[in-house]
Amino acid sequence: MAKSLFIAPTSLDSGLTSVCLGLLRAMERVGIRVGFYKPFCHSVNRGETQHNNGNDSSVTFVRSRSHLEPPDPIPLKKAQQWLNRGKSDLLMETVVGEYQKVARDVDVVIIEGLVPDRREAYIARLNVEVAGKIGA
Repeated sequence: MAKSLFIAPTSLDSGLTSVCLGLLRAMERVGIRVGFYKPFCHSVNRGETQHNNGNDSSVTFVRSRSHLEPPDPIPLKKAQQWLNRGKSDLLMETVVGEYQKVARDVDVVIIEGLVPDRREAYIARLNVEVAGKIGA
């Protein structure tokens, strides 16, 4: 079973993506079979970079610079809608299912969490819940 490293920042502009991608590359270089998973992505209007096809910049970078094919992250707006409709279990089931696909053939999975936001208090809670559900 793969080990999980859930990386979540404590503040804005902390270099979360750089840290995750650096860990990924460092582990690959020493021969560790590593996977990458980003469960959620912020929408374009939140300042996070996304490409025209809707993919998060971290996921796009991993796909372009390695042999890995991480799943598309769930847009935060969609996750928020599920939570508001009382579908937290469905959301976590989806996240865990996608994580298991990534973890199937690797030794370590690097999971990029969400950047906290004072206006969106649920984000920190979501990071904690995801980390717990995947055993990180």
